[in-house]
Amino acid sequence: MKFTIDHFNINVLDLDKSLAFYDKALGLKEARRKKAYDGSFIIVYLEDGISTNKLELTWLKSRTTPYDLGDEEFHIAFKTNDFDVAHAHHKQMGCICYETRRWASISSVIRTDTGWKSYPTDECLFSDTSSGTLTSLMFIPTTMAEVTALGWDRLDIVLVTGDTYIDSPFMGVSLIGKILLKDGFRVGIIAQPALDTPEDILRLGTPALFWGVTGGAVDSMVANYTPLKKRRKTDDYTPGYVNNRRPDRAVIAYANLIRRFCKPTPPIVLGGIEASLRRTAHYDFWSNKIRRSILFDAKGDFLVFGMGHIPIRLLAKALKNKKTIEDIAGIAYIAQTKKGLALPSFETITKSQKAYVQAFHTFYQNTDPLTAQGLCQAHNDRYLILNPPAPASTTPDMDEIHDLAYEHDVHPFYKAMGPVRALDTIRFAIPTHYGCYGECRFCAITIHQGRTVQCRSMDSIVRQAKQFTTYPDFKGNIMDLGGPTANMYGFECQKKITKGACQDKGCLFPVPCSALRPNHSQYLDLLKRLGGLAGIKKVFITSGIRYDLILKDKRHGMAFLEKLVKDHVSGQLKSHRNIVSHMFLTTWANRPWMT
Repeated sequence: MKFTIDHFNINVLDLDKSLAFYDKALGLKEARRKKAYDGSFIIVYLEDGISTNKLELTWLKSRTTPYDLGDEEFHIAFKTNDFDVAHAHHKQMGCICYETRRWASISSVIRTDTGWKSYPTDECLFSDTSSGTLTSLMFIPTTMAEVTALGWDRLDIVLVTGDTYIDSPFMGVSLIGKILLKDGFRVGIIAQPALDTPEDILRLGTPALFWGVTGGAVDSMVANYTPLKKRRKTDDYTPGYVNNRRPDRAVIAYANLIRRFCKPTPPIVLGGIEASLRRTAHYDFWSNKIRRSILFDAKGDFLVFGMGHIPIRLLAKALKNKKTIEDIAGIAYIAQTKKGLALPSFETITKSQKAYVQAFHTFYQNTDPLTAQGLCQAHNDRYLILNPPAPASTTPDMDEIHDLAYEHDVHPFYKAMGPVRALDTIRFAIPTHYGCYGECRFCAITIHQGRTVQCRSMDSIVRQAKQFTTYPDFKGNIMDLGGPTANMYGFECQKKITKGACQDKGCLFPVPCSALRPNHSQYLDLLKRLGGLAGIKKVFITSGIRYDLILKDKRHGMAFLEKLVKDHVSGQLKSHRNIVSHMFLTTWANRPWMT
């Protein structure tokens, strides 16, 4: 483990005067500078021409009074060739006075005649330099101060969400942001912006590449209204629990907000479950009418559907390199000419229920990545172009996006506004997989996440559990270990993986397919590994369980059920479906439990 000084920063009031002083007094010359596109700051790096050490001078436009030493407007930065070893070393020393997943701030410790004293006036920023990218250990910036601290003059991408900003792999906006950071893009997040002023939506400036807009983890109309169309008073994803920050039809509202105040407007990319489920012309329960594709109503440029972590990377790189985007799987856009298999037009399905059923049937038959054709749907004189879905993620893909560093907390900017109830559920929970082949008629998972179950490796899940044990407020309980259906982890139909989902039958309805061989052994092994970790007391499974899969697994099913009930239920066992009448279960594409 070795350290080298990288640079030392001083904030200055008169930049030109300071540059002249350091040149005359010490012979330091300007090597490079960064200037904010809005003129709010200038950073100049000076070098002596011999060593690699640099002096950083930071000038802030807003500063009008001289600096005082008590302001502590300086830092010294070290590079290390082994972040993990260095972090463990300083943790053992007990000199870490403040830590986030972006950096550890180390007190300077000195020896005096009266004993050891700590002066937290010097800050040592430890960055993981092994990958050469900013993948690591940080909240995504949501204020200009954070952008400035990173030395960025402009963001490439600004993501706007209807939820508050929780940095967790359970939150799509966080996961997408971290992936784009890993790919070298400069990303910021604006959560629940005010709709009546430009200050909030533009506080990070105009992005160089695109705006990304999502309604949040839940469709905004579902978040705002009960099934009886009564306004909900609370919102688990809003600070303080009060439902007063998420607009109805949030994707449309935010896209319109951007176009109103940001001129010229970079491309607007829609994503998340609200956009994904409304990507074609659709029946809208809340207004009781057929609505156009959300791309038309939001006046978006592109729509990323499904989980989005694969196409968003390709889209961002294509926009950066000015390459064509029309053939990227997992995106939709508007064109003047048709392309692909034509669905009945928006105008047609508004007049004919039969045409609506036909449109949905064709759409549904083309949701598997291996067999789907591209689709198009006329909306007046323009066409919605819907490319085939993005390929299902492999286990290495799943590990990559979940092994990125997350804070598992609310960003301090929003945390100051009040507690966020959703954090209680997801902070110390672990997602194991995406996708579900239940195909229940009332459920959106198949259309959004797909019919193919895509699993993380056990090693990746164990790494996340070990990370939890380092958090001071972790009590030893993992609050959930699961996915859309918890006990689908660890097995899939091999035919589906190589040839795509069957068009003429489901995996579980009307009877479980003989090609699907449920096997709970990997889930049992995972529970055993997690239970053996130091610092882990309990692992709860609060995601839904399908008991037909348990009964079909003759070798391990009952062993899993016994262990589940004995060790992994926190007071309430969540079954996959309610036991009601045979008629309802058949309509929902669920087998009656007694059969």
